[in-house]
Amino acid sequence: MVSKRIKVGPEDRAELERIVRSRRAERRMVERAEVVLAAAEGLPAREIAARVGCSEKLAGRWRARYERDGIDGLRDQPRSGRPLTHEAETRALLIAKACTRPPATPEGQRRERWTHRELGEAVGMSESQAHVILSRAEIKPHRTEYWVMSDFDQPYFEERASEVCGLYLDPPRNALVLSIDEKTSIQAKGLARPDTLPEPGQDARRDYEYTRNGTMNLFAALRVHSGETHAMTSKTRNSLDLIRFLDEIDETIPRPPAARSSRSWTTSPPTRAKTPRHG
Repeated sequence: MVSKRIKVGPEDRAELERIVRSRRAERRMVERAEVVLAAAEGLPAREIAARVGCSEKLAGRWRARYERDGIDGLRDQPRSGRPLTHEAETRALLIAKACTRPPATPEGQRRERWTHRELGEAVGMSESQAHVILSRAEIKPHRTEYWVMSDFDQPYFEERASEVCGLYLDPPRNALVLSIDEKTSIQAKGLARPDTLPEPGQDARRDYEYTRNGTMNLFAALRVHSGETHAMTSKTRNSLDLIRFLDEIDETIPRPPAARSSRSWTTSPPTRAKTPRHG
């Protein structure tokens, strides 16, 4: 489906493309420039929203604003209410402080993040103003994302990485490559009351309360070259549980032809290569 194509002059197009490529442009301006460039291709608002990653309503709004006011229409309008009166130096100090770890408590306990009130007091502004300035800078001291990265400085890292990549890309013949990990202390929850089944015009309903049945551990393995998975739950997590899990995998995977033609499984097993567990 092709919508009405809006006209974008050469100068405007060059500026919009510059904004899209810029690493310093605000994300919202990049999004609006992408909307206009897509609209210039004749795409409808629904397809523009899917391409840019915004709502269909926003795609229509910035298309209309550009048609009416040009590139100036993509910029934010003056906001009502009391304007921010802090100098650039104060705002920069606030942003810099928000990117540091707060001091420990009087008892010596480590703290993970600042509050907007503390940050505002530290640079001499209100909590609400600190929140507005940090939001515009896309800094969110109240949120934390977790990540894990291997220690590349360890002397054995390159050797292990080479082994893993070799197994993934060029495994030995009849090799079974597994990537194994475990998830510990998973809550085993039960229903406090039975579900209400769906009826015409009514969704199924489930009580938000639940019963606690202790915790379980999950062992899981991915067969790297086929994408198949294997899993086993266990109340404990020790070497015997891991061996039991590997035995279960052994029992569920068909033997290759070379193994079936041999006298017994123990005298001629296929090569089974396992990658180190990823933490």
